[in-house]
Amino acid sequence: LFIYPRWSPNPLDLGQLAYPVTALGALAGLYAVRRLSRAPLAAGLIFVGTLFPALGFINVYPFVFSFVADHFQYLACALLLSFLAAGLSTLSGILPARLRFAASAAAIAWVSGLGALSYIQSGCYANAETLYEAVLRGNPGCWLIHDNLGVVLVQKGRKDLALSHFREAMRLNPSYPEAFNNYGNLMARSGHLEEAESAYSGALAARPGYGPAEYDWGFALSQAGRFNEALVHLRNAVADDPDNALAHYELANALGNLGGSEAAIIEYNAALKAMPVFPQAEANIGLAYTVRGEWTLALPHLDKAVTESPSYPEAHAFRGLALAGMGRHEEALVEYAKAVNLGADTSDLHIQMGISLKALGRLPEASMEFSKARAMDDLDRSRQGSARTPPP
Repeated sequence: LFIYPRWSPNPLDLGQLAYPVTALGALAGLYAVRRLSRAPLAAGLIFVGTLFPALGFINVYPFVFSFVADHFQYLACALLLSFLAAGLSTLSGILPARLRFAASAAAIAWVSGLGALSYIQSGCYANAETLYEAVLRGNPGCWLIHDNLGVVLVQKGRKDLALSHFREAMRLNPSYPEAFNNYGNLMARSGHLEEAESAYSGALAARPGYGPAEYDWGFALSQAGRFNEALVHLRNAVADDPDNALAHYELANALGNLGGSEAAIIEYNAALKAMPVFPQAEANIGLAYTVRGEWTLALPHLDKAVTESPSYPEAHAFRGLALAGMGRHEEALVEYAKAVNLGADTSDLHIQMGISLKALGRLPEASMEFSKARAMDDLDRSRQGSARTPPP
């Protein structure tokens, strides 16, 4: 089993004491027969010495999940098995000739059996989902694996089953914020913001100041247009991890949507300092400068954005805005056309194309772009109207 159940140590539980007492008794027995041969005692001491770091005298991270694991003893077992093989080889040398073939056959059968067991066990490691399911069959109370399996299932699009594993992880260990956060993210992406907020709150109750929950909660609120509330959580995320480029970026977006272009520019710069290759941040800081009329400051960022990500349509659209602001309308039209071809075919973009065409004196073409923009807006309004539920 990859992760065994984690028990609570209790010095008054005689059943728990039986294991160390048995181990000490075995070592004492090996010490008692050392005059016959010191090899068994040496093998036992080397096994214990190699296993010592995983016996609980030194804190290691896996103890958070379980005090024991098969892989803790892999190295120690290799040494012990070497001693065992050497001992059996020595014993076979003193056997009568008629028994040596039987001893060799038994050794082959033993090694073959171990190989078969290893082959069967390796099937559990075919992929992450298979491993996690195998662990839960033997240890259904393993909250870590419930959470990990939920993440894998989300990646495979099996969201309902993922939710059940996240809920079980939350129930088994209310102090594990990752499960609450993963549940909240899935709820937010599914449009259930109220339930997502409850999960994010649970994550922060489990670990106050937990940066990922602060960031994800802020991001979810921003996506819902609740920018003032988002600012609180995004600022907390930045405080928790000043090098979190995404937190700075989303904080800048929220500030920009609230009209704080100067504060947004500061946060975009912080994002770029933490992640120098970040075309979205380059594009948005370029847009922030463009909105302020600072086109010469905007253009280097927008140039870098389209260089880093040539297929990023918004970067081309924003670069077109900056060029148009500088009076370079022919170049702006080229950028607008690239943005449309890359999928940013919006009414706002056609309006900007119309403005540039009008500035160049190409009035019939400008009129066509304005007409396209009106038609797109009319279509959007009709779709919104048809999507409304009629009153009873």
